[in-house]
Amino acid sequence: MFEKQQNVQRDDLKMLAAYQAYAKIPSSCVVGLGTGSTVKFFIEALGVRFTKDPDFHIKVFVTSKDSYKKAKKYNLPVLPLENLQKVDITADGADWINLKTGDCLKGAGGAAYLEKLVSRKTDYQIIVVDDSKLCDSFIGKKVAIEVEPEKLQEVLATPGFEFFDRNQISDSNNAVVDVVITTDNLKQVHEKLMKISGVIETGIFVNLVDEAIVAYSSLIISSFKFNKDINECT
Repeated sequence: MFEKQQNVQRDDLKMLAAYQAYAKIPSSCVVGLGTGSTVKFFIEALGVRFTKDPDFHIKVFVTSKDSYKKAKKYNLPVLPLENLQKVDITADGADWINLKTGDCLKGAGGAAYLEKLVSRKTDYQIIVVDDSKLCDSFIGKKVAIEVEPEKLQEVLATPGFEFFDRNQISDSNNAVVDVVITTDNLKQVHEKLMKISGVIETGIFVNLVDEAIVAYSSLIISSFKFNKDINECT
């Protein structure tokens, strides 16, 4: 059945997973648009339907300038983040995700702050990835954090962490810094980082994800659901 699977490109897998997420969008709701190469296919699917189906009544919140541009390409009604109170469903990608817990690392695209902002207001959060983003442990992996630019050097000099300045400015005009994860207790890592003066947000997502849709190289699409609790990263 899968004789040609070795020829499957990553974009093909991302598209399959994104379309699976798109199929979950009801005809009338508020949708959160994540950021990244997988989500672009999700936005495209929403946009095509929006332009062709007069009964498809959605409004969207975006998490990056790139997602905003893609949404406006299809004239999707983008709501201002100043009015962010409740999002029905959000689809976003991840840099890494553990399918046993649903915990994930995000923010490599420079939008951790806005992604977390929308996620916390979302009733149902979907992470859409291909199988190259799966991991059983986060130890040794990097996660992006957003830092006040004027406090960048102070943060980089903080003992107890291994930081890497990405020389990048986020869509929220913050400095983007990578930090190496040394434990699988992500909530603890997030809390320690947030105590550092100048750190605005981390790309650590704990107990924020309801479902992960994974496209495997075998062309199998699988869905994994998680039970969120109150111990999310705050």
